[in-house]
Amino acid sequence: MRRHHGVKKPGFTLVELLVVIAIIGILIALLLPAVQAAREAARRMQCSHHLHQLGIALHNHHSVKNDLPAAHRAIISPGYDTSIYNAYNFSWSVLAEISPYMEQTSVYNQLDLTKPCYGPLTGGGGYEGGEDYSDFPSEFAGVFATVISSFLCPSDKGTSVITEPVYGNDTLGSTNYVVCTGSGVPASADVPYGTVWRTNGIFMTRIRQSFASVTDGTSNTAMMSEGTLGEKISSDTPRAQANLRLHYVYSPSDQSLTEATCDAASLNGDKYVKGYIWFAGDYRATMYNHFYTPNSRQFDCISNYFLPNVSRQEYWSMQSYGFHAARSWHTGGANLLLADGSARFASDTVSQDVWRAAATRNGGEAAPLP
Repeated sequence: MRRHHGVKKPGFTLVELLVVIAIIGILIALLLPAVQAAREAARRMQCSHHLHQLGIALHNHHSVKNDLPAAHRAIISPGYDTSIYNAYNFSWSVLAEISPYMEQTSVYNQLDLTKPCYGPLTGGGGYEGGEDYSDFPSEFAGVFATVISSFLCPSDKGTSVITEPVYGNDTLGSTNYVVCTGSGVPASADVPYGTVWRTNGIFMTRIRQSFASVTDGTSNTAMMSEGTLGEKISSDTPRAQANLRLHYVYSPSDQSLTEATCDAASLNGDKYVKGYIWFAGDYRATMYNHFYTPNSRQFDCISNYFLPNVSRQEYWSMQSYGFHAARSWHTGGANLLLADGSARFASDTVSQDVWRAAATRNGGEAAPLP
């Protein structure tokens, strides 16, 4: 038998194998950002589609009822004691009101918008005297926990964001989508900054608008945008350690809302985080304004400032003032729904004047969004 000496079998050396593995690793590192960017682009498109569907629902509501919902209803139904029920008890949101036009009839049928969505006040002396609301009415506790996917942006958490019971509920349906109350700048001298009462936007407390009131043009006027879902944080946390998308500051209730008071305010440390409910009109969850530009470098600022000598049924309702910016996890801006029902992407770099002009329904500004 002949023997062959010195003939190498075909194969890879260890060095060659390591080089191949390194090349594959480099290719994966180059490919992953592209894959992630493609996924985020798809999520952003789906988010925009959700806003477009909300726009269709608002137009269908208008076609049926000849008006748009109020930012929150704030109408105390007959038979309720006004010493323990105020406007905020009846603060049903726009999302709650348009839910049957969003293929959420089963959800809407579990609601009764003539009843309070918050339990009666307890403690005496009005909220500004240390009073708070009791648990959610038991008949609504179940539906309030419902997570509705069309109320959520796919780029965010998509789940309940409370970490402890809120008015008796261990979980609550959250939302990313917020209605525009205007520029945040007073519509008249007797209206505070950041209020939801008598605003210059399409949505305000109690008063319902129609598209006929949008004289600036429905293609130029903001109707809804995005907010982000928050996380609880200690109020003692330095601002530098907080996240603008997750946290907000609380301006003292004994001072009028201004940029100065917001700059000096501490982080909000309670359980009512951003986007925590979809069913109630609230600057922390279902409303925003254009005082700040999209994804502003300023913290959103909330207050319940009480005007002396003015009926609390008019101006005072819990968390009724704020500077709440449009925010998202998308790169470079946030999705925006215009009053004509179209959705578009609003850039973080839009000028403040143009952005505030887009929020007013009848300001007469000649400054269309770029």
